[in-house]
Amino acid sequence: TIVGYEISELGAGREVISTLLDNVAAGRFLPTDDREDCRFCDFRTCCRVATLRNETVSPLANWARNLAPVPDEYRAVSEIRQRFR
Repeated sequence: TIVGYEISELGAGREVISTLLDNVAAGRFLPTDDREDCRFCDFRTCCRVATLRNETVSPLANWARNLAPVPDEYRAVSEIRQRFR
């Protein structure tokens, strides 16, 4: 399937990639806070992701979603996610 995007929709891509790579460069491998992101990940077994009764269960995603307040390490990623939801 080919999905088309308008050029205006791709403008934030550089910022998103830069933010994600900054975290990796700092040694932070932050889990997603949305368990649905885990449905297609190649590392499901490492993170103990399971599918039970057609529902994705991700302990790390649950942990990340329940953080309060949001730590500085997550702030940039959280802000990006909120913009694109």
